[in-house]
Amino acid sequence: MEEKGIMLLDEWFLGSLRVTHLPHHTQQPVQQQQHAQQQQQREQEREREREREREQELQQQLQQQQQQQQQLELQLQQMQQEEQQKQQQIEQQQREQLYQEWRQRERQQRKKLKQEQRQREKMQREKL
Repeated sequence: MEEKGIMLLDEWFLGSLRVTHLPHHTQQPVQQQQHAQQQQQREQEREREREREREQELQQQLQQQQQQQQQLELQLQQMQQEEQQKQQQIEQQQREQLYQEWRQRERQQRKKLKQEQRQREKMQREKL
């Protein structure tokens, strides 16, 4: 049987055939085929590994972008709060200023009224 080049197989291993015994003249092409299959498997495994690495890099980029997004949203929120506080301060200052102006006018009005009252009283006394 060995002279006729019949191959005896004993198991299927990692997608390649392991040969128990072959005549010398048929062994070379089978070894080349096995080598090619092994090389193809290694290349496929390397490609899968590169794909996993790319996926991991993309995940990291996504996480970084999400973190940056959160930071920017927090900064925006903080800026809006500061702006709101400034606006409230401005409004408070305006109210205070209006109040002070009103008080000033009231004082002047009372002063004027008192002065007019005195003037009338003075004129009445002079008439008498």
